Amino acid sequence: LENKRLAESVRANHDRLGCRVFNTHLRWEMLPKYSEDQHNNHIEQNSSTGALRPTCGKFLYVTRNILDVCASFYHHLSNQKEGTYTEGFPRFARDWMAGKIPFGSPLHHLLSFAQGFNDNYYSGKDCSGYSVNRPLLLLSYEDMKLNLREQVLRIIEFLGLQYIPLDVLENELLPTFDFQSMKENS
Repeated sequence: LENKRLAESVRANHDRLGCRVFNTHLRWEMLPKYSEDQHNNHIEQNSSTGALRPTCGKFLYVTRNILDVCASFYHHLSNQKEGTYTEGFPRFARDWMAGKIPFGSPLHHLLSFAQGFNDNYYSGKDCSGYSVNRPLLLLSYEDMKLNLREQVLRIIEFLGLQYIPLDVLENELLPTFDFQSMKENS
């Protein structure tokens, strides 16, 4: 990415869609942190690190057991139609940890978001007790498997969606987040 900005075609599509949610495997430094109209205006800086704070968007960072990620990524790359990974799993694991596989090592990815969390630490709470303008939320796949409801409530708080009635959450939303439901309805 040139100048750590999205390609024009990707930006144009995002602008067309408006407010949205999308998943990505991009590193923290590759993600957009401001809207196009804010590009030439003053962007808030973290006084302790000098890093730019995101002025648009909120980011959910989901971690997963590194062994599960390694196996999943190996199978993903091994089953692609183009650019298929042809070596065995032990070689893949070594190459991936060494950063020799496309997208680099998992450590580099984690460190990029660790820097994002460090640069965007906000102290202070609003009158409701919620963190002020916190742009990142750290989640783990394992925690979501153990207690999905609790993690969804964290996401609701983070995104400021407290107006969702609990009965809607319990009876309409949570059942659709179950793996079996997603598998049956995909």
